[in-house]
Amino acid sequence: MKEKCKDVEPDEEQIKRCKQYFESCYADMIHAATCLKSGAAILTNDKHFAEIGKSELIEVWDISYAITHILE
Repeated sequence: MKEKCKDVEPDEEQIKRCKQYFESCYADMIHAATCLKSGAAILTNDKHFAEIGKSELIEVWDISYAITHILE
């Protein structure tokens, strides 16, 4: 698994695009911006990501969906 991982650091563009969805949680905003830059989906049941998921800027999968989707 380690060979498949890579470091990704979002730049100002991704952060700016995600900022409007996160009022006060900087860590969640950076997490979303990292997903945006890398094209990754975020797997979470955290309601803080609901609005950005609805916007379809990034994919937000709840844990149940992720498990089902990955096992298919």
